Amino acid sequence: MTTDNGPDRSLLHSVAALERTALSWERTAVSLGAVGLLLLKVTDGGPATQAAGLVLVAMAVSVVLVMVPLGYRRTRARVDPADPGQPFVHHDRWRTRVLLATACAISLAPVVVAADLWLSGAI
Repeated sequence: MTTDNGPDRSLLHSVAALERTALSWERTAVSLGAVGLLLLKVTDGGPATQAAGLVLVAMAVSVVLVMVPLGYRRTRARVDPADPGQPFVHHDRWRTRVLLATACAISLAPVVVAADLWLSGAI
């Protein structure tokens, strides 16, 4: 990570970008978990609202405890000090599918909650 002239700035920049990305995913997952817990506390909601809240909390926990650490470690291991200009893009279909499923669930959660509240007569 150091050269004769000091630290390798491009490698430091790459590692800092990895850290920022991991932290942003963790921040997003914590927000998702907070919304899920809020849905669990809604007293007028029916079983669909409770299920949506539970799914959001479960996704948040899985992202924070599994997806972010694994993705960070795997990408960090790909950092090659001999060639810091090498791109870190890789095709990981499993991770992409999990993140896509999470995004779909986040998008559908408000629809499920609104439908549940409407059917229960709360709105």
